[in-house]
Amino acid sequence: MRFKRGQSMTEFALCLSAFLVLLFSVIEMGQTLYAYSWVAYAANCGTRYGIVHGASSSTPVQATATTNIQSLVVGLAAEVGTVRSYCPVALPNDLCVTTTWSPNNKPGSTVTVQVVYNFQYSIPLLSSATLALTSSSTMVISQ
Repeated sequence: MRFKRGQSMTEFALCLSAFLVLLFSVIEMGQTLYAYSWVAYAANCGTRYGIVHGASSSTPVQATATTNIQSLVVGLAAEVGTVRSYCPVALPNDLCVTTTWSPNNKPGSTVTVQVVYNFQYSIPLLSSATLALTSSSTMVISQ
């Protein structure tokens, strides 16, 4: 009788540790998917800004200077960080935004915005590992 009590405590400790590893892995994967979803959303917003502000727009974005689109995407990261307690993008400066115009910014051309973010895991054993989350969006310029 005395040994069964110790055996059940050992089994409980083993099962609890396996359950906690599984639980925290699911939470971390959820945070990773949320961050990727945000990166895809940011690329889409940058592309939409580019197609609306083409050469024939009243406030056009120059094909050579893409700082407007970059500042829009970085501003989205800062805005999400102030609205929500958990921002998937830790620092807006960690974003790499690349805009490509094909062939120029006139209507009928295409604009591609690629957003890259190095996601850092919050699990202590994996805190030094990073995952490059990349998303790109391409649309045809309407104005």
